[in-house]
Amino acid sequence: MAAAGVTVDKRMIQSSAALTLNLEGAENVVYFTHHYTNMAIDKNLFLLGTAASAKELGINKVTAVCPIEHDFAYTEDEKSWVQERQEAEQRALQINGNMTIMNTDLVYSDKSSHTLHYLAQLVAKGSALPKAFLSEDAKFKPVACEDLANSVMHSMNSNMTGQFAVRGASEHSIKEIVGLIEEASGKSAGSSKASNVLMDLLCLLFAEFAHGQTITKNMEHMVKHFAKNVDECPVPGDCFWGATASKPTGASISESYKTNGVDAQSLSEPSLGDYCCPQLN
Repeated sequence: MAAAGVTVDKRMIQSSAALTLNLEGAENVVYFTHHYTNMAIDKNLFLLGTAASAKELGINKVTAVCPIEHDFAYTEDEKSWVQERQEAEQRALQINGNMTIMNTDLVYSDKSSHTLHYLAQLVAKGSALPKAFLSEDAKFKPVACEDLANSVMHSMNSNMTGQFAVRGASEHSIKEIVGLIEEASGKSAGSSKASNVLMDLLCLLFAEFAHGQTITKNMEHMVKHFAKNVDECPVPGDCFWGATASKPTGASISESYKTNGVDAQSLSEPSLGDYCCPQLN
């Protein structure tokens, strides 16, 4: 962001009053779901608080970008975490009529991010993958980073409001996506093996004792949920491209990996160890 001339002003938000105070003077707000899985304000409450504070201050437009891979994929309630997220987003839209919610699928670019970055690290290292990432049932429509950026800019500069799904044109199982990463890394598709379930369980127990739910386990829980609930769309909302009479212009995920490969140098940070914590520094 610094290279693009954007200055990031980081502020600690520990209450709704602090959130409102720090939004004063803003005309256009862009909200991103944080990636923390522990030691942070509930993601749904943060969205609702932002909607309410922006409404109180009379802010002209709020664009909330909510990536599925940043959701907290766990709940102890009867409702699933997906249902809780959907109810919170609908409440946020009721609170603030100037809000647009952009739910995004997995995001890719020439330098992969978050889930795809983590998978590329495992493949590059030759590590066994958690069984969830070799599922043929969990399916996604990954969206190019440039298409997501364009959709956010469109929302910021338009009168559109409501809940929209920002997804790519082609659907792939998570196993197929791993295969694309393997081939882009100079390996054969399907060469990655599943990790030992018993060892995974022991590592999970240790990690949760030390940190709570880690980012790696959050990713696994997300994929497992959609593998078990194949009729549930990972990304709710009206199709953004249909609503704006436009279409994604970025290369498809398969074309992107074929053209760009995997940038091994970019895999150094965040490290595999970073992903085994509840937040990325």
